[in-house]
Amino acid sequence: MLWFVDYLWYFRYYSTDPRQPGAVADSVQNNTLTEAQGSVSVPNLHGDNFDEYTLGYERLLGAGTRLTVRGLYRHLRSAYLVGYDFSRTPYFAMGTPGQGTFDFLPAPRRDYTALEIAAEGAWCGVRYRASYVLSRTWGNYTGLYSSDFTFNQVNVGQNSALMGPEQAPNSSGLLPNDRTHVVKVSAAYTFRFGLEGGASLTAGSGSPINEFGTSTDYSTSIFLVPRGSAGRTPALWDLSLRLAYALHLGRGPSGRLVLDVLHVGNPRRATWVDETLYWDPDKTSANPQYKKPLAYQAPMAARVGVEITF
Repeated sequence: MLWFVDYLWYFRYYSTDPRQPGAVADSVQNNTLTEAQGSVSVPNLHGDNFDEYTLGYERLLGAGTRLTVRGLYRHLRSAYLVGYDFSRTPYFAMGTPGQGTFDFLPAPRRDYTALEIAAEGAWCGVRYRASYVLSRTWGNYTGLYSSDFTFNQVNVGQNSALMGPEQAPNSSGLLPNDRTHVVKVSAAYTFRFGLEGGASLTAGSGSPINEFGTSTDYSTSIFLVPRGSAGRTPALWDLSLRLAYALHLGRGPSGRLVLDVLHVGNPRRATWVDETLYWDPDKTSANPQYKKPLAYQAPMAARVGVEITF
């Protein structure tokens, strides 16, 4: 992680083409950090941890089906982040937002609430499992993996949407992995002559979209409207099939021939869109690609393989 090693980091701003010989920067912002600056002692610091409460009910329906109903609530207790406020000295902070030298940001919050209804069992030789989840993920902190796609980047170990004081307004709301409805169904059947067929279907609501602008120092993205309130990506569905045929290899190893058909129907819907509306603090440079897709579901594919078990 860059915060724990010596590294040079400069922002140079030019009013002319910086590639021209003799070009001189109009201003230079030095964000260089040494290991000594980053190696600080933070009192009462705790890594990411949470409380989880679960209440469930199970029962058999007939002889072959198990019904499960489960409620779940998960609440973030503490988190470890990196941030900076250039109006302060020192400007760099490490620890938990809302505490000590990190008081220029609100405390991190992440609440997950869900209701799951599931059934699994067998019917006429078909083994199956089906589930439906109704959930809500709300807060201002996505976790150790920053999935906000600020400036269309993803980061591990650095939450880039909760670093600077300008990010505090509108920072609480629906988090990126909030998918209100998710349905999963899988089933498999084995024929007497050794052929096994299976299918897996997943469908879910789209994920929340943000409306990002740019901070006055160009260092971070900021929330122009409450987090996750600028719409949603398309709802997704994905269907995959498998055929497997047992191979009789005599004594010793066993095996089977496998055919997988993935992403049947080739839905190719958008999974990620550009969430930056303005590239400048004055909101004069609008991004024409705002809400345009940046990534799609994987295309339809097939694979054939042989599995050998010793």
